[in-house]
Amino acid sequence: LRVLHVRGAALVELPPGPWDLPELEDLDLARNSISELPPGFWRGMPALRRLDLGFNRLRSLHDGSAVAADGARSRSVSPERVVSRHSLRSASRRSGRSATPAPDVVPWYLQRLVLSGNPVARLPRWIRSFRTLRELELTDCPNLERLDDTLVQCTALLSLRADRSGVRFVTPRLAELVRLQTLSLTGCPLFEH
Repeated sequence: LRVLHVRGAALVELPPGPWDLPELEDLDLARNSISELPPGFWRGMPALRRLDLGFNRLRSLHDGSAVAADGARSRSVSPERVVSRHSLRSASRRSGRSATPAPDVVPWYLQRLVLSGNPVARLPRWIRSFRTLRELELTDCPNLERLDDTLVQCTALLSLRADRSGVRFVTPRLAELVRLQTLSLTGCPLFEH
């Protein structure tokens, strides 16, 4: 299975992970009523490229190193636990077997992430592990007030859209994203006092 679209299916929660979908590349869970990602959500989906969680009820993003709106850390994967492609290749050479990612790391090949229309208050720290992330959509997220340094490590980012969100602060370090072609903040209260 490479594509799974469950858009608008009135889902309130997702089954606990890990999901055994090693070839899944495109997962669309938009327009449901999902309020949190279950433990183990990322496990079993190492090939995931596109994830659409738009227009759900997500306040924070657990199971990948989420920081809830109140600042409390939840089930998390520290950056040290995120396995790089280089370390996987090295491990596979040493063992003579093909390496697979650790069971609780976020998929590092993710290219498109849609969080639009959710009441998320801040971006999760684990987003910086998505070195191949090209598109990030955060439109219509009224509680999201900051685009901070967390994004600077997403060096492949081409498009960042946060139209009609509550963004009041954008880090000057976004200028370090030399591949960024589109930064859209239409309707954000950037200059309101």
